[in-house]
Amino acid sequence: MASRGVIVEGRANFFPINFHENIQLIQYRVDFEPEVDATLLKKKIITKNEDLLNLSPRYVFDGSSLYTQSNVNSEVDATYDGRPYKIILRRTGIVDENDENGLFQTFNLIMKTTMAKLNLQNIKRDYFDPLAKIEIPDHNIELWPGYQTSIRQYDAGLLMNSEIIHKFMRKETIYDITRRLMREDNNNWQEKLKREILGTTVLTDYTNKTYVIDDIAFNMNPNSTFRLANGEEMNICRLLHV
Repeated sequence: MASRGVIVEGRANFFPINFHENIQLIQYRVDFEPEVDATLLKKKIITKNEDLLNLSPRYVFDGSSLYTQSNVNSEVDATYDGRPYKIILRRTGIVDENDENGLFQTFNLIMKTTMAKLNLQNIKRDYFDPLAKIEIPDHNIELWPGYQTSIRQYDAGLLMNSEIIHKFMRKETIYDITRRLMREDNNNWQEKLKREILGTTVLTDYTNKTYVIDDIAFNMNPNSTFRLANGEEMNICRLLHV
């Protein structure tokens, strides 16, 4: 052990998560009839029918599990956008101070919900502020400031780690890329487009959501329809604006 030196006080970007010792959250599994695939649509249906479900304002829903401090109605007939739905909630467990894994998973979910309510944009696992973006016109890109958070159990207790991060965003759209490739090689532009954009993440300005491009259906257009898992015919335009 050193016998002399200077004591240096250090600080880290870890913040304690404080909660009541008797905290208790009831976990429910949520199902819909007919089946709903889109998580955003599920959240909208739940939000619109909070009173029918007897939900208090203090709840968190991730698309499959719902956490709340009060009992709810287990089955209700609801509507959204003029369509009928049956919402079924099945109690699956309790999250309390003795369930460390359940607590940090729930608090991480609460943090994600809070970030979304602050109008921060989720890109992969991080959140960025599109309103604070910095334009770099010479390179046709934008710099978005953001936050990276993680809540875990440490020796000192339940702590949240928070980092300030940045992300470069290309301003070139898929339409721009398509037009460029068509000008360069009108015969092979489809194959080149696939090579350039498959697997990439795009941000749509009409929903402010991110999507990963898995494939391109050149034989379809926004008015085309396809069949959902529940057998319903869905129009692409309607799906994109759900």
